[in-house]
Amino acid sequence: MENKSAQDPHRPLEYDLRKYLLLLATMVATVTYTAGFNPPGGVWQETEAGHLGGDSIIRDTHYPRYIMFFYCNAAALALSIVVIVLIFILAILHEKNGIWISMFPLRLAMVLNLVGLGGAYAAGTS
Repeated sequence: MENKSAQDPHRPLEYDLRKYLLLLATMVATVTYTAGFNPPGGVWQETEAGHLGGDSIIRDTHYPRYIMFFYCNAAALALSIVVIVLIFILAILHEKNGIWISMFPLRLAMVLNLVGLGGAYAAGTS
């Protein structure tokens, strides 16, 4: 039995790890989507004292942290969807046409995705 990597020396590592990258991107999308609906610090339960019920508490108490959390969380969600789409495009192009595309956009999206997730975590827990 030959190793599949030995058959194609130009095969990128991301193609071999695509199942794990899809799992990671799906988990990041799930975490960020959930954090968008249940922000750190919770939400106001009732409309009183100038607060609307359902609005984020952190937005009223620590606005700069809220802005950092909001944008990092949104970026991580969007980039996880981009990673999923890029992995599917990579697999389809290789399976149908046998061609390889540049891995730089996928690598950049994965790094920015994890940086965004880390930034949202830092803003939400500090």
